[in-house]
Amino acid sequence: ALIRSRVVCGTRTSEDRWESLRTSTCFKPHRGSWAIDAILSDRQRTEQSAESGDLKRSKGGIRDVEFLAQVLQLVNGYETPTLQGRSTIQALASLGQSGLVDRLDCAAAIEGYTFLRQLEHRCQIVGNLQTHSVPSDQLSKGFLARTMGFEGPEALDSELERVMRSNSEIYEKYVSGPYGGKSTVDARAQVFGQVRHPETLALWLDSLPASEKFYEGLNENSDALNLA
Repeated sequence: ALIRSRVVCGTRTSEDRWESLRTSTCFKPHRGSWAIDAILSDRQRTEQSAESGDLKRSKGGIRDVEFLAQVLQLVNGYETPTLQGRSTIQALASLGQSGLVDRLDCAAAIEGYTFLRQLEHRCQIVGNLQTHSVPSDQLSKGFLARTMGFEGPEALDSELERVMRSNSEIYEKYVSGPYGGKSTVDARAQVFGQVRHPETLALWLDSLPASEKFYEGLNENSDALNLA
């Protein structure tokens, strides 16, 4: 939500303050794996609640492409400022240009995202409803297919299946792994390189359960790291 946020009213000063807050919160020099895991867990819960034909929440749907772009923005945005934009399509293009995602995968994700967004908008026009699902009755689906340039519902279903399968494969390729090539397994070493008394800190933190997450938290919070 913060990545996509923008100031819509107020003074230039308030706009600058919000932009500074957005940048410092979203694009940190260190991002613990626990934070990304929480985001991906939320995505999984959303997918489990999706009904058949849901263009947004189903596997390979709109949310998968948005999560693909935004997770990689969170992880890489500090070192690659071109990833700090708000647009999903612009973020995907920047990921390809920076070499963080294969250009062909980026092009396929942009194509798939555009297709699903257009289909979503036409579903809303056809039913005059705020919906994210393809209509189940053949009459409405046939009309929807023609608005998308297909001869009938079968052709639309075939293309929709192909797009969502492609989106899902790209999402799994880049987001299920080490989050854009960055690993947090060396969080302990990173902390020790920045504090004055690493041996004292080790005696305290290493005795804690899941101590790696405490080290990751220190890496994310520079103020706490300075106190250490």
